[in-house]
Amino acid sequence: MSQRVIVWSIILLLLTGCSLFSVTSQPAKQLLLLSPKEGPSAVLLKQKVTMEARGEQHQFLVVIRIEHDQLKLRALLPTGQPLLSLDYDGYSLQQSNTSSLVLPSEEILAMMQFALWPEKAIEKAYRMENGWQLELSSEQRLLFMSMATEKVVSVNYLSNDEMIIENYDHQYRVIIKTLGTMEL
Repeated sequence: MSQRVIVWSIILLLLTGCSLFSVTSQPAKQLLLLSPKEGPSAVLLKQKVTMEARGEQHQFLVVIRIEHDQLKLRALLPTGQPLLSLDYDGYSLQQSNTSSLVLPSEEILAMMQFALWPEKAIEKAYRMENGWQLELSSEQRLLFMSMATEKVVSVNYLSNDEMIIENYDHQYRVIIKTLGTMEL
């Protein structure tokens, strides 16, 4: 085993050990991955996704297959080149990024679920006793940290086919335009 691997393993163990004993006044702002079982009825969505951050814009074509026991997401560059593959069964997330772009794929998936999953599933996952506060309506969804009322994510439904999701903590926005929907 190389010396570099040993040093990184020790650092990781120390950080993990320290985190076990630290006291935090607020829960982490990490968005939650929700079970496909709690999601919408079985559907195949074709979407154009635009991600804006720090003055840059990236566009992707996304196909999402949501079924009772799994969610599959495939993202392609506008040229058709594969970019990202996510498979989530409610327990483990398998992902493959074939580009040089660094994407917060788990966070993007959690934000899409926050936007697409039924209100009942959102309310069950993001509970006030866990530090979250929700405001849900047919036009908008807002997620706050309940202690500080700090906005974490917002979803604005512009129409049945278009929405804007903003991540305030990481300062980026995702614009989703649904191009096609097929019930499975």
